Amino acid sequence: MEKELSGTVEDYLKAILNESFNSQAEYVSMTLLANRMKLTPGTVTTMAKRISSEGWIDYKPREGCRLTEEGTKQALCLLRKHCLVESFLVKTLGMNWEDVHDEAEKIEHALSDKVMKKLDEFLGLPEADPHGHPIFRSIADYKNYNPVNLLSLAQAEEGKEYTISMVPEKNEHRPLLEYLRQHNLLPGTKIFIKNKNTGGGLIEIQTSEKDSIQIAISMGELISLKANK
Repeated sequence: MEKELSGTVEDYLKAILNESFNSQAEYVSMTLLANRMKLTPGTVTTMAKRISSEGWIDYKPREGCRLTEEGTKQALCLLRKHCLVESFLVKTLGMNWEDVHDEAEKIEHALSDKVMKKLDEFLGLPEADPHGHPIFRSIADYKNYNPVNLLSLAQAEEGKEYTISMVPEKNEHRPLLEYLRQHNLLPGTKIFIKNKNTGGGLIEIQTSEKDSIQIAISMGELISLKANK
């Protein structure tokens, strides 16, 4: 399929990919897709029917949509560009990670595949973006990725050690990202669950630097961890 995609269609494909990745569902409902894109279900349904007719997705009324193999390929390419731009802005230009998502959204559509590959090499083929989201370089990488060993900070058990894996990246989560950055709670950081006060709605964690930090359990839902053996 040689047809060039518009930025709008690319955004839909990436949104479907991200929602599929998060929900692990075969079909993404129009409600979930509308919420992610901040549009009405009617608007995304109309667009989904159009994109389906072009072969990028499979659409089923009352079930939702899923990416075709070509749609998955295009969505992964755009997602890779997004992650690499974020990585460049943080690692090379020194921007704060709470500032780069919106900038990457603007740049990713203009980035050619050739430049993407060069940027990937320049950055040393990173496995993840600054927020810990994996960078997939093929459909096989995406299909073979298994996130089932992840849990949220809110699910973590008191008295156990974990490693931060992923955090959210969107502008709506800026206060959380600023707080995590200020306390150096980045992906790859080991933390110890010192106290989990369910009644008070707070989790007290300790880092390797022995700093004790409190995070609201509601915010902990947004932070993914890996359990340490």
